[in-house]
Amino acid sequence: MRCGVCADPHVQIVVEEDLDKGHTAKFISETMTVRGFPVSTDVILRHKTHRVKPLAPEGVKPTKRDIAILVQERAADKIEAMSADDLFDPANDNLLKHGLSAQKALDAREKQKGSAVSALLEFARLFGPRPVAALLEDGMTIDGEAVEVE
Repeated sequence: MRCGVCADPHVQIVVEEDLDKGHTAKFISETMTVRGFPVSTDVILRHKTHRVKPLAPEGVKPTKRDIAILVQERAADKIEAMSADDLFDPANDNLLKHGLSAQKALDAREKQKGSAVSALLEFARLFGPRPVAALLEDGMTIDGEAVEVE
């Protein structure tokens, strides 16, 4: 049986990003339903157990700090403190180079995020919202066909 999240690459991208941000399965399920891609909390929890997260190389401790943001902010602070003449001084070329590289990396990330979300929204626009499965009071999905009994 294939994972409901892995079955749709667009859904997988958004769910993976939300999981990486630390969002709960219930929150992700609700936001995906609003976006027109209903995924149950159970499916997200099952996906979470088998998803592959990139491993950090040995000796590197994971951190929540973003080096690109850190470099860009520090470079921007130093550049803002410079006079106009110092800005074009060859001694400051490394500072400018690293600041611009960090800004370029941040811009590329934003562009990638935007394209993933755009693709998902375009898909929803073209094919319309998916039918939402009926939910019980406890949040569980009703699977199969129901027959009313008298």
